[in-house]
Amino acid sequence: MNDKILSLSISSPEELENQLNRIRSSERQKFEYLILSLKLKDQLQMEAIELLNLPANQIVFDFQIFQASKDKISGIFVCISKDYLMQLSTLVQKYKLSLVMVTSYLLSSLNSFMLKHRTAQGRFCLLDFSKDANINLSVICDRQFELIRRVPFESFDEAKHEIIRSLRSVSSKSHMKDLGGIFLRGDVPEKEIFVHDLESVFNTRIQYDDAQEIENDLLSNESIFSINLMRHYCMSLEERKKALLATHLFLSLCLLGNAYLGFKISKQSRTIQTLKSTDKEDEQYDVAQNEVLKNSVKL
Repeated sequence: MNDKILSLSISSPEELENQLNRIRSSERQKFEYLILSLKLKDQLQMEAIELLNLPANQIVFDFQIFQASKDKISGIFVCISKDYLMQLSTLVQKYKLSLVMVTSYLLSSLNSFMLKHRTAQGRFCLLDFSKDANINLSVICDRQFELIRRVPFESFDEAKHEIIRSLRSVSSKSHMKDLGGIFLRGDVPEKEIFVHDLESVFNTRIQYDDAQEIENDLLSNESIFSINLMRHYCMSLEERKKALLATHLFLSLCLLGNAYLGFKISKQSRTIQTLKSTDKEDEQYDVAQNEVLKNSVKL
């Protein structure tokens, strides 16, 4: 059995294809089974352990790959304490609701922004002040994410300098240096000063963006992100729809089966009644014949 198993360690589909191509066709034909060791998942788990300072069995994480090449993978991952996630689930069940998705607000906000500006081209930035104590900062270039991070918001001056430093840093590494626009969401403290400073530093214009449809956009089939920390603890909405459809089909088949069995039973009952009636007539005929024979003997 073991001689029919091929074991590989890979970090992307491209690496898997490259490794399989390196194996001669005659050699590949010897194997029937493939065991993959995903280096990426192991690496992300170690990263989550370091971030949360918790053992692996107390951490839940999910990740999404945007692009993968031979020597580079770009994507995003989110991790959370398993106890905290279970507390949320238990609380939701208390109100007789089903928790089908848990994700980061940062991704939710960015997702709704991307869907709203799906035709936007070039390079632009989203600054979301909707949540207290944090500023969500994202830089998008040609529909690809150059930067997604959360900036702690204790002192506004410190946060402003950190935003400017981050934008300068990511711009220096980008093939497109200029920002086509900066979008603001939420209540911005010292708005006029902040807007003036950003427009002066980056020579761009500031636009204001509405964040009302964030939760609804998560349910869109066009959603940009697939991160869901409840993925392994419940069925997604799409999976629930498929399961419901399968259940309806199963019940319909059961109903049809019952109807068919009922028809067969009814038909067999009629056949039995007919046979009983025939047997009774035959019995009456035999009795009559016996009487005739008895009378004939007497004569």
